[in-house]
Amino acid sequence: MNKYTFFLLLFLSGSSRAQLTLNEAINIGINESHQGKNIALNQKITDYKIAAFQSSLGWQMTVNGQVPAYAKSNLSTVQNDGNIAFQPVNYNNSALGISLSKTIWQTGGEFQISSGLQRFDNFQSKHHLYNGIPIRLAFRQNITGYNAYKWKIKNNRLKKEINRRQSKIDKMLLRINITNSFFDVLLAQNNISSNQSNLELTQNLMNIAQAKDSLGLISKKQFLQLKLQLKTAQSQLNIAQTNLQIARQDLESRLSNRIKIDQNLTIPSPPNTTLDIDSMIHFAQANRPEWLELRRRIQEKSEKVKALSRQYGPAIKLNASLGLIRSDPELAPVYQDAQQDQSIGISFHIPIFDSHLKRNKILAAQTELMQQKNESQQSILELENEITKLAREFQACQTRLAYAKEIRDMATQNLQITTKTFKLGLTNIAELNLAIQEKNRAYQNYIFEIKRYWLLYFELIIESPQG
Repeated sequence: MNKYTFFLLLFLSGSSRAQLTLNEAINIGINESHQGKNIALNQKITDYKIAAFQSSLGWQMTVNGQVPAYAKSNLSTVQNDGNIAFQPVNYNNSALGISLSKTIWQTGGEFQISSGLQRFDNFQSKHHLYNGIPIRLAFRQNITGYNAYKWKIKNNRLKKEINRRQSKIDKMLLRINITNSFFDVLLAQNNISSNQSNLELTQNLMNIAQAKDSLGLISKKQFLQLKLQLKTAQSQLNIAQTNLQIARQDLESRLSNRIKIDQNLTIPSPPNTTLDIDSMIHFAQANRPEWLELRRRIQEKSEKVKALSRQYGPAIKLNASLGLIRSDPELAPVYQDAQQDQSIGISFHIPIFDSHLKRNKILAAQTELMQQKNESQQSILELENEITKLAREFQACQTRLAYAKEIRDMATQNLQITTKTFKLGLTNIAELNLAIQEKNRAYQNYIFEIKRYWLLYFELIIESPQG
């Protein structure tokens, strides 16, 4: 948890008057929510897996042995005349060794340095013998084989970058989810505010109607309609209060179990942004994980073709070792007067006839590569089309938001005029109810358009340098 989030949580949990802004909610959600923490953990998991592979290419030291390895038994042996005799054996064969090895990923070979000592004790004949390898250098190399290490290293770099980009996308999607829940609370708040205003207005009108009724200036039908309107307003206010509790709980669950939202939220001002669809597409190609994943898949299929051509072609392997070795009843000569131990060998495997096995394997892999390229081109077209549609929808949303604000202001003004004329007896109850409904719809639609504006904005900045 960073310092800003800590003090923000402390302030919001300790002050009953604190108001949570959208940016503060997003910051808490990314740093404190389970989903936000899992995004960071997913990136760490990928980094650790890649680091583990890199470690496997470094120096590896191991110690192995068997101490003691004692046996006392009867073993069957075949005699010269074909009979089997059971001879008693009583011995101890202990061994201890150490090795240091490293994979040479540039060539796919392996280099090893080892040392070991073995002692054999025959208790039947009271004889013992040391067999030691003071040092041995060994090298193994597949000369013509496919070197998978080069591709694995390159593939891991691509996966790490894809994971980094995906983390940014996941955080942006979390922002969208939090924003959606934030505006659900705002819409629920507006419902309560509208219903409270309706209830207060209806109650005031009811008071006026009661005075008119005592003077015989209002019909029974109008009076009954007003009473019905009052009961309806009370019921709608109760429903709105329940919906607000549900919306707040949903937002709290997305943020942190240490924060309680008990104050009204404020409507965030819509952010200003400019759109350039071409630059957004170029930026997405350079930064979106989908584009890089498509490139990775094509390279993976291409590497498969290379691997198959090597796997089913001629194979030549080199094995070489150089060291010192000695066997002696005494330990000192094993290390002081060791003898040279050398070996070198080249093995080969050349397929003569395989019933077109290699050809068909490679053709299948090449066809898969062509298919992957076609699928990638289709995916790229779909992604570009998605960005274009998103940008156009955002532009349309900007226009709708401007209209929604004008309609909200006009509906508010219309309600004020209609209320005054109703009090003067120049407007009936049906026209007043219609003005109230239009005002409520206008406010709800205005908040809804701001919500859509923010959600589209967060989706857009994924495709732009602002994200």
